[in-house]
Amino acid sequence: MATLTNLNHAETGLQMRPLGRTDIQVSNLCVGTMMYGEQMDQAGAFEQMDACFERGLNFYNTAEMYTIPPRPETQGNSERILGQWVKDRGIRDKVVLASQKLPWKNKLAYWLIRRLPKVSSRANILTAKRPAAPAKSFLAGWIDMIQRRDKRPC
Repeated sequence: MATLTNLNHAETGLQMRPLGRTDIQVSNLCVGTMMYGEQMDQAGAFEQMDACFERGLNFYNTAEMYTIPPRPETQGNSERILGQWVKDRGIRDKVVLASQKLPWKNKLAYWLIRRLPKVSSRANILTAKRPAAPAKSFLAGWIDMIQRRDKRPC
């Protein structure tokens, strides 16, 4: 089985590069998870993530709003599935996990997911009130990168 340590990147064209100005190395392709939990069930998502990981991809992206299309009853499914996969495989130290903050302009999204008025601040990003706390349901500890989907500064 190929892993991040024995994969021949020259054969796949996959490259590792620094994440921004950090020393964290990420694959030049990132696995998106917005369909997990609605269009793709957990078994299918695990199969897809296993195949990606076996080919050297170590960068996985989700968002508090996923699964798409957003509905209160499916919100957070993508995060939960990704978190369960990481936990079950015991690979938290081998993957880089990114999550996205809701767009501040999307009042419906804030109402559906957070049941809060529109708030876009550094404090809100770091302490977002969500139905499932990320440390418990998503990543068993930490998020490597939080992305913001709008252009306003924090």
